[in-house]
Amino acid sequence: MLERGREVRHLKDYPTTVQEKPFDWIRGYQVGGKSLLWARQTQRWSDFDFEGPARDGFAVDWPIRYKDLAPW
Repeated sequence: MLERGREVRHLKDYPTTVQEKPFDWIRGYQVGGKSLLWARQTQRWSDFDFEGPARDGFAVDWPIRYKDLAPW
């Protein structure tokens, strides 16, 4: 059996129907999960980001460097 969520009989019991916020709630059900609806961006890392542990001296260093990933 495949089951998704719970059955909501009364809309007032469903937390997303309360419109006190300046945004609309949505629920997405798709292959790939919530990352498809994230609507954010991530910046490409620089060489500086890969050298943090070696530079700061208190964490395990990355096994790869920026130059290893730069072609992609």
